[in-house]
Amino acid sequence: PVYNKSKTIVRCLESVICQSEPPVEIIIINDGSSDNSYSVIKNWITNIKTQIPINLISNENKGVSYSRNLGIQKSKSNYIALLDADDYWENDFLINMKKVINLYPNIALATCKHSIEDAEIGTFTPKQIFGFKTIGKIDNYLKLAQKYPIVNSSKIVLNRKYFDLVGGFPDGVKVSEDLFLWIKLSQLAPFGYCNKTLVKIYQENDNSRDSRIGEVPYPILYFSKKINKYQLNDDLKKLLWSIHLKHILGSCINNKVSKEKNNVVL
Repeated sequence: PVYNKSKTIVRCLESVICQSEPPVEIIIINDGSSDNSYSVIKNWITNIKTQIPINLISNENKGVSYSRNLGIQKSKSNYIALLDADDYWENDFLINMKKVINLYPNIALATCKHSIEDAEIGTFTPKQIFGFKTIGKIDNYLKLAQKYPIVNSSKIVLNRKYFDLVGGFPDGVKVSEDLFLWIKLSQLAPFGYCNKTLVKIYQENDNSRDSRIGEVPYPILYFSKKINKYQLNDDLKKLLWSIHLKHILGSCINNKVSKEKNNVVL
């Protein structure tokens, strides 16, 4: 999925075609970008030399959930790797994910460790403890996710069977649509992991999250409904509290940054 990422999309795509074991296809959804993302991607496709089929789809802006669902719908594969347009993979990401899937073919998804490239403070690796094997299985995602960033949309390979069973990403949701999907998938099957740092998550202060301030994270809305409360257990309740607190903290930081920007005197 791409929305106004002309500065980072080429680096992202280069990390895909440079994999030690390449994907069978690449699907790019330009989600109504108002910058020159589309022309940057078209130019990149025209000039690269690769045998990997590339499908570029452009539509009006409908949000990241719609874009991810559309890309997965267009895919011919049973396992789909996601990658956000400002992040990138290390060269051996896919081959290691394939090792996880070969060992545990019935997992809902495969994941790995990631590091963060912050535009202001540099690169660091957050604490992530999945297990103590090189390749293993996560049976207690709800408990681990309270402490560590176990799953992220740029470091997973989804099992399409389970993705289809839960109905994909919730369309039109602005906050924690991805966390909701991970929770629903964990209720159906365990996750697999590779204990290597194989993905770089890029972050910078911009206005992309401003529209989320004041919104309630979707997992909290969903599981607070009477019809869905039967799914709650102690670990899920604790995870929902964790999501709530992190969202409040993130909103406070975003509000502070926004106010600081608005109070700059030129």
